[in-house]
Amino acid sequence: MLLLAIKASWFIIIGSASLLLVLIFFFLLLYQYYRRRLSHVQELYALRRNYDAALLQSQLEIQEQTYSQISEEIHDNIGQVLSLVKLNINTLDRDSNPEKISTTNALLAQAIADLRNLSHLLNTNYIREAGFSESIQQLLLHLQKSGQYRTRLVEPEGRFSVDGQQAIILFRMVQEIVSNALRHAGANEFCVTLEQSNGRRRIVLSDNGRGFDTSILNQPGGGLGIRNMKQRAASVGAAVDIESQPNQGTTITICLNA
Repeated sequence: MLLLAIKASWFIIIGSASLLLVLIFFFLLLYQYYRRRLSHVQELYALRRNYDAALLQSQLEIQEQTYSQISEEIHDNIGQVLSLVKLNINTLDRDSNPEKISTTNALLAQAIADLRNLSHLLNTNYIREAGFSESIQQLLLHLQKSGQYRTRLVEPEGRFSVDGQQAIILFRMVQEIVSNALRHAGANEFCVTLEQSNGRRRIVLSDNGRGFDTSILNQPGGGLGIRNMKQRAASVGAAVDIESQPNQGTTITICLNA
């Protein structure tokens, strides 16, 4: 009886050990399967992210090429034509109608100056050379000279450090935000605040336009332009926050990583 009991105990131990080994083997297979699946998903995500980044970079490069071509066209052709017109007007007999000639001459001079300024704002090299803050200042001055808008730039005491490709992308974002506020929101006042403290940098853009209900950004198909803007911001290590209410204007904050 004792021998049978010992044998039975061994059978139970061996059986339990075998079952445990089977369970461990099954668990390892399952773990390996999920690990491979996770790795596959991560690879797909990385490919998608790289594809989106490459697509965005291509779009930005095409955009900058287009801006540069327009800038050259304004500078080399339209600007020169207006300069010739101004020169011809100056050769006219001022005694015949001096007031009209003088007024036309002043308008042409203003048009040439505005076109030159617009050409600079479209030119990538000018933005790099002038710097981010100066380019923003010129953008706001260009709007203010029209007499239709009031603009303001608030800068930190030290230099707002944004350079290279980051400066170009952020400046184009500011251009787009200002343009949307003036065209679609009906704003006539716009303020850009550059903040820099303890290694943190922020660009705060506020307007007095119509504003909107930000809940539409979470709806299908809503806020496509905002999503594109956030994509561009992410490409240079920045994030976008939007605060707005109907009839209370809009504030868009671009936060840059340290």
